[in-house]
Amino acid sequence: MQRILFLAVCLAAMATAQAQQFVPMYSEVYNEKTGALESKEWQSAAGHSRLEYPDGSVTIFRLDSMAMYWLDPAKKTARAMPFSTLADPNKMVGRVVQTNHSEKREMVERGVDVEGYLCDHITVTIVNTAPDGSQSGGVEHMWEHEPLKTWIRYGSGQFTHGETSIRRNIRPGAQPASLFDIPRDYTVSRVPSLMDMQSGKGSMGGLLEMLGGKAPANSGDKQQSVQDAMRQFQEAMGGAK
Repeated sequence: MQRILFLAVCLAAMATAQAQQFVPMYSEVYNEKTGALESKEWQSAAGHSRLEYPDGSVTIFRLDSMAMYWLDPAKKTARAMPFSTLADPNKMVGRVVQTNHSEKREMVERGVDVEGYLCDHITVTIVNTAPDGSQSGGVEHMWEHEPLKTWIRYGSGQFTHGETSIRRNIRPGAQPASLFDIPRDYTVSRVPSLMDMQSGKGSMGGLLEMLGGKAPANSGDKQQSVQDAMRQFQEAMGGAK
């Protein structure tokens, strides 16, 4: 989930850049330490992304709607969440707070060989500052290969708790547009904020499934579930500073 949050923030930033180019491709992402497959990924020339996970779930990022969609093929459902909500913890908990969002990219080293690709090692620092001075965010590392306009290694920072991911089996080329569409027979709903759930306007299952990979078997204690979801979200965002 940490990489999903960070990817949403990066996609939102890229969408605002002028003449941003994307290289359509298929690739696979693995945990560098364990070798376990984390996701199969597709990217379109328009910048949309599709990630398929070993458990069968699917995430689609669309730049035209600036939203992430969490698909459950078995249930034929899609839960939508705007990039702006993912990037701002206050929106996740349902607070209407004017925050100052900042991102800073810094070059660490050029020409680093990663899996046979020459990459630039950069850090990205994301900080959300609330009016009371409280901050959330973190620092992440990426090893970017400019010709493919993507990262080859990602992680080792606060968002990923020191772990790194490696992109392999990269196959550039046009991808079917249908991969990035929400199927018409899917039921699309908005992922509720924690404040919605505290007031009884939404269920815990969707948010906890998105944050932790699956919903709790028994959500009898709603307040505890809300607290658990908030804790998971804070951990994913690097914790409060």
